[in-house]
Amino acid sequence: MFGMTVVPPPQRPRRLSRVALIVIIGFGVLSLLVVVGIVGLLVWLNHRFERNVAYEVSGTVQSVTINYRSDDQDQTERRVENVSLPWAAGFHTKFMTANARVIAAANAGDQGTLTCTLKIDGQVVATQTSKDGAVVCVEPDR
Repeated sequence: MFGMTVVPPPQRPRRLSRVALIVIIGFGVLSLLVVVGIVGLLVWLNHRFERNVAYEVSGTVQSVTINYRSDDQDQTERRVENVSLPWAAGFHTKFMTANARVIAAANAGDQGTLTCTLKIDGQVVATQTSKDGAVVCVEPDR
């Protein structure tokens, strides 16, 4: 025994207990469900605000000034002047969270009727006709 080194027998790798294995698998499944749920929520939110907006103004006046809410992220109010009728504008947006709106006013001295129509995803949500030289269409609250 003197001068001899004793080598311990090789140890078998420790196996995970069944409880630890179940906990690890359960955590993996739960993590996967959370990721799938978050992705589903993001897709739903994306489609919730995604829509096609169409503005139309028609009438018998010669020219009008039109203000309308645009499709950019800050929903800037756009203005076009001296527009001949009929006029239309449309866009597809994912950003428009505020209500859509179009305002048309006849230029000074013009008389006649004005009609505005507002469509969301092809459905008319507002239409107004006026003989007073100005007309407003606003999307109803959602």
